[in-house]
Amino acid sequence: MGDDRAGAVRGFSRAAQGYISVPDVSARLMVAKAVEDLGDILGRPLEGVPDKNSDDEVLAALDFDVADTKEEAGDDPALDRLLPAMSMDEDAAEELRLDSERRIRNAKARHLRDLHAILLSEDERVLVPYGSEPEVLAALTDVRLLIAERLDISEPEDIEALREVYLARDEDYVTESPRARQTMVLLEVYSFLTWWQDSLLLAMGEGEIGS
Repeated sequence: MGDDRAGAVRGFSRAAQGYISVPDVSARLMVAKAVEDLGDILGRPLEGVPDKNSDDEVLAALDFDVADTKEEAGDDPALDRLLPAMSMDEDAAEELRLDSERRIRNAKARHLRDLHAILLSEDERVLVPYGSEPEVLAALTDVRLLIAERLDISEPEDIEALREVYLARDEDYVTESPRARQTMVLLEVYSFLTWWQDSLLLAMGEGEIGS
């Protein structure tokens, strides 16, 4: 997955039943794996990606864990982005969060389950049915927020800067260092998600339904 993704991966386009994309297997399963990791962090586990692919490249692409953190689940820093405080008053914000957190978590989990089912469909195409766009976009945004927190990035240019740092290092270091390898995978997942989400938004803005 490089900058010329469109050459090998078809972004979303309108069709009769919804928006269709044809990502490669590695990209599709990496996104599904990240969705599952987010479900774990929210305390709403999803069924795992089926281990039915023996392709070494696909299996290597799944060798990452966005949910991996030294913090306890309730203290995961990603939750600060996913479940932001709703009041400037600290006591009031905590009270409001306690009152609404279960509802918010359940809503996010429903969005994740919808996206997860779409990604693991038997069809080689990814179909986002008409009417499900808000839920799918919300789930993609949440996964991107999680990865951004793990990579400690806040601006689009941070992605390229971080990638250049790792690409400038010795190839053996990137290959042999688990941390470096995971960072590079997360960079690829984040970049793909950004491009893929943008392609869905562009397709939604198109007026005519194609074949």
